[in-house]
Amino acid sequence: MNVSHSSAPKRPSKLLEALRDRSHTGGAGRLGFGAHSAGPKRRLVLVASIAVADLARLAAVAEAGADGIEVQVRSARELRAVTEATAGLGIPLGIALGGDIVADLDPTEVATGIDWIRLSLAAGMAPLNWEKPARFMTIPPDLDVRRAPALNLLEIDAVVIEAHGSNQGSLTIGDLLPLAMLGEILKKPLLMHGAIGFGPALAGVAEQCGANGLLVPVEASTAAATIGEYARALEQQAGKA
Repeated sequence: MNVSHSSAPKRPSKLLEALRDRSHTGGAGRLGFGAHSAGPKRRLVLVASIAVADLARLAAVAEAGADGIEVQVRSARELRAVTEATAGLGIPLGIALGGDIVADLDPTEVATGIDWIRLSLAAGMAPLNWEKPARFMTIPPDLDVRRAPALNLLEIDAVVIEAHGSNQGSLTIGDLLPLAMLGEILKKPLLMHGAIGFGPALAGVAEQCGANGLLVPVEASTAAATIGEYARALEQQAGKA
């Protein structure tokens, strides 16, 4: 996994700590001609992305195996509603921000009860100067690999490769090549967006592309069942190591 462990995270984030921790994947290895044993491999971090903050449903998602939950926020008013509705959730809560609302947000308010924010490339630059929460940057799967190394220089804490356009739904081996290349270049924790094509049956393939976790978009009514299916698949994959 291409994650630097030379220093502690600059911004406190439980999910970021989990991503860094899960990058230490053990399993059996070889040293010279002798077998080398290591600690048990841990499954990829699993994050549920949902449009509506409903505490009862989000609690069920957490119980189903999610390591974190992301809620979409489109205004400062929605931010306040989300933090109020999820105050007793018990697992890290993040928010996905559109590029047009960053200027309307109070950094102090964002930092209250929010573990991370997810930004788009079109977002304003102000969050790069915030002390907290952690910043996750969304990039497309076809990002020019010549631009990717610059992400290592910015004050962001993790990267999410998100589906868009023709990249949604299913993957071929050829489609995996640019994802794997980005995973090799990026020196930050990496999440793959499930909508790219990493369904439960193929969730383990994300790790082959350098991912430390999966961010899975879910519908409110079926969120717990979907996350439970992913969690079981990832646990099974980790158990094969």
